[in-house]
Amino acid sequence: MENGFLFRQFTELRLLASGRIADLYRGVDPETKRTVCLKLMTAVSKADPAERARFLRAAELQSRVVHPNVLPVYDVRTGKEEALIVMKYASGGSLFHRLQTEKTADFSRLISWGKDLCAGLEAIHCAGIIHGDVKPLNLMLDESDRLMISDFGEARTIGEALPVQPQVVINGSPYYMAPECARGYAPTAASDWYSVGVILYRMACGRVPFNGPDAETVMRKHVYEKCADSRRFRSDLPPSVAELILNLLKKDPAARPADGKAIAAILSQCDRS
Repeated sequence: MENGFLFRQFTELRLLASGRIADLYRGVDPETKRTVCLKLMTAVSKADPAERARFLRAAELQSRVVHPNVLPVYDVRTGKEEALIVMKYASGGSLFHRLQTEKTADFSRLISWGKDLCAGLEAIHCAGIIHGDVKPLNLMLDESDRLMISDFGEARTIGEALPVQPQVVINGSPYYMAPECARGYAPTAASDWYSVGVILYRMACGRVPFNGPDAETVMRKHVYEKCADSRRFRSDLPPSVAELILNLLKKDPAARPADGKAIAAILSQCDRS
């Protein structure tokens, strides 16, 4: 069995998470003695050539960006049907799981993680890539709590041709989706920055700006409703951070901040005050 062949190259295997497209394992590379994260295609993705191509394309785009705040791809191993992505193992888990237990981020980590996210996303955009699915589940933490962006499954290159008309099938998490994406348009760099605004809001307030009983309701709110000021739920939040979050969450993509270094500078000023 070819799955077994790919797996036999690693030891101490432990399942971390299962998904429709891929399963994640922790393992050890016996040659380097390095603990790694293994992303293995599932039976669903193996049966669909388009999914396999998308899986490998995501690995290729992620490997293009070498930056401390982007999860490194060490290797991609393929067989006749299977494919395995070898990545850095983030022992701190995902930001999603951290926020499930801690609800909100204390101010120092809000600032630190926010700056990490801005630096990583700026590097991704400078490499000519739109991530397209920035959310806590795709943000990993290492042993020192450094944040790293992962999972380029919805990513595309900036020069890639885009559909002119809105699409019926919308991918991505509705809670972190920019209004234009909720309307069916392809994500842009501005869409990624909107997602950063939602993540900062979630870390600060312990809740996302828009919620609802189903994905359609949440996406409609992103398009039409104004979010509540974050200081309503986090009174100790500096006005400059609250204003930054509101600016990132503007409905008009052109009105959002688009410079990761400038956004990080605002956060840094609060860190020093």
